[in-house]
Amino acid sequence: MIQTVLIRLSIKDIVSVFLVLSLMVLVPGYVFSDQTEKTVQPVKADESAKLPEVTKPEEVTKPEEVTKSEEVTKPEEITKLEEITKLAPENSAQSEQAVPPEKSIYKEEIKPQPVVKKIPNSLIYMDTGDEKIEYVLLVEKRTQTLFLYSFDNRDFKEIVRFRCSTGKKAGDKTRKGDQRTPEGVYFFKKIHEKKHLSPIYGIRAFTTDYPNIIDRLAKKTGSSIWLHGTNKTLKAMDSNGCVALEDSDLDGLSSYITLDRTPIIVVDAIEYDQYDFQAKKEIFDVFAELNHAFQSGSYHDWLDLFHPDYLPDISWWPEWNNMRKKLSESGNILEFEFKPVVLARTGDTYVALAGQIAGNSEIKENAGVKKFFLKKNSGRFKIVGDEYQVFPKITASKKNKEPLLAVLSNLSRKISTPEEKSSTVAERVISDQAISKIIEDWAKAWSAKDIDKYESFYAKNFRSNRKNLKKWINHKRRLNKKYKFINVTIDGFKIEKARKNDMIVSFVQNYRSSGYNAKGRKELILKPENGQWKIYRENWKRK
Repeated sequence: MIQTVLIRLSIKDIVSVFLVLSLMVLVPGYVFSDQTEKTVQPVKADESAKLPEVTKPEEVTKPEEVTKSEEVTKPEEITKLEEITKLAPENSAQSEQAVPPEKSIYKEEIKPQPVVKKIPNSLIYMDTGDEKIEYVLLVEKRTQTLFLYSFDNRDFKEIVRFRCSTGKKAGDKTRKGDQRTPEGVYFFKKIHEKKHLSPIYGIRAFTTDYPNIIDRLAKKTGSSIWLHGTNKTLKAMDSNGCVALEDSDLDGLSSYITLDRTPIIVVDAIEYDQYDFQAKKEIFDVFAELNHAFQSGSYHDWLDLFHPDYLPDISWWPEWNNMRKKLSESGNILEFEFKPVVLARTGDTYVALAGQIAGNSEIKENAGVKKFFLKKNSGRFKIVGDEYQVFPKITASKKNKEPLLAVLSNLSRKISTPEEKSSTVAERVISDQAISKIIEDWAKAWSAKDIDKYESFYAKNFRSNRKNLKKWINHKRRLNKKYKFINVTIDGFKIEKARKNDMIVSFVQNYRSSGYNAKGRKELILKPENGQWKIYRENWKRK
């Protein structure tokens, strides 16, 4: 009996010791007192030097008190806290339950913002026609860099950049011989090859249209501002006012230049901004008003579109007004359109290169290409200068100095002539403008090495030099792979009617590539195929 009690007491003692040891392990911050009774008490980190306060054993060893202590320091609670501080996956249901939204410590979700693309603010718009690509050259004098940009009817994209050299002196050109490069929007007029140049100009030179009407109105002088190569080491700011490139760079760049179409924009420093949709819209609105005033508006409607400080030549208006009335009385309609094909700017001056097309639903004529310079006046764009970039092929007589009126007079006679009305539809739709556009696009596709586009200009029964269409296109594919670049330019159009409805187009063709150059007379015979003009014979004679 006594042994049994002793054994039981021993077991109790063992259990008590076990409980106390368990508290010491499970409840950090508790230590044994110096007293003979084994008790535990909390010690704060900053109070470790103080004497511990004695706590009664029963207060510590009650099961419910131990439970409360465990609630503070349970390992699973620590694990949850660690999980919360980790970044949880988006839309995690478990994480939303663990932390209420108002107290969530998850990283706040960041919604992707649309990327705002910035481009040089000189670039506004280019008409790409049948989903083609147009190009623009941009020269930054401060960094002596020439940029080539493309436009695909959606975005301007930088293609490549080259080191260049501009005038020896900084600033905008104001007078002849000041060794400064003019700043503004200009267009290329002619190409001079190496054999016609002094060695200093390198392999090639492109002339520009400096000084334009804005330069002349500002009393600026000088001429012969070119983009050219060089026969010496290229140095920054080392020209007399031209823009110079390494010969190899100019050679590669040449195929991207179209005369009277590709602009070269020269600025001191490029300013980048978002695409200027508003300026484009407002300028197109000006041209819509210009078209309306010309076709049916008054003299005052026309002048209202020009800046008060600029008086355009309008001596031709009375004759044009009489022509409109006669056409209207005879039941004929002569339509006219100013169509912007290039919009660019430097500073507060905007430049619009616009094609002029005249005719009706059956016959149309190319009436030349004109440059319009615009500035804001009282919140509205007004024309501050205009001049021809390309004159129409029908030149004005001495009696009538306005080229546009010469085209309109010729069209008016065609529309009013009974013989013309009785001719077939196919004959009436034939015009210089339509044929010229086809040949221009054909040459561009050839230069771009776009073989599919190039093939689309040919008739299915095409033959040349004993080659049918398939052999002809395979031959061109091989040349495209052989040469790094190809550039084809044409000049001196002559269009004649052949037998039946065929047309003969002849012109001077200048072919340049990385491995072969040739200039000569090209003759194309076009015939209707599925409602479109197609090339079905091609002859070439080298000069």
